[in-house]
Amino acid sequence: RERNSWFPLLIEYSLVVNNVQATMSQVFSEIIKFCFQTDGLVFLTGGISLPIRGGNRFWVKLGIFLQDGAAQTMTWSSRAGVCRLCLLCNNIFTAQSQVVDADGSHLLRCNVVKEEDCELSTDDGLRTVARYLEGKAGTMLASHFDDLQKALGLTHRPYSLLLDRNLDSIVKPTEQYMHDWMHTLFADGIANLNVYL
Repeated sequence: RERNSWFPLLIEYSLVVNNVQATMSQVFSEIIKFCFQTDGLVFLTGGISLPIRGGNRFWVKLGIFLQDGAAQTMTWSSRAGVCRLCLLCNNIFTAQSQVVDADGSHLLRCNVVKEEDCELSTDDGLRTVARYLEGKAGTMLASHFDDLQKALGLTHRPYSLLLDRNLDSIVKPTEQYMHDWMHTLFADGIANLNVYL
């Protein structure tokens, strides 16, 4: 019988996490690699034995990353909220990013309201962008590199989750990326606006 539950693997001070080169993205990489080692412990197929009611087997499948915007930005190295509305749409940018103003092709938008007008990201596409930025890091003027990161919607951070080749078959950003509905509704969100109005 399948059950959903919280299973905390790490509790760490943000001061410590912020001193890691890719911050939370690198921490997530290491936790996932620990749980899904190709040559050892694999929670998905082997599971672990827990001493509950005579011993039960416990399996883990990496399902979703339920996060607020700040956590998504740190984990996926995305520029969501600053340049893009979210990691999952390639062609939608925020008006304040001014990326759309600089686009002469009119392919980038900041006024999309229908799903069919979205150009959706793919797992391979996101990894390709992250690895392209990795190759460009240190080869351009800092201001040009920052413009490139804005246009591509990701921030380059060495050792980040999307750069870890060991996780390509485990981490599926477009399937596992999820906005925390509580923040959307209640943390300066839709419910607050409705009550105010």
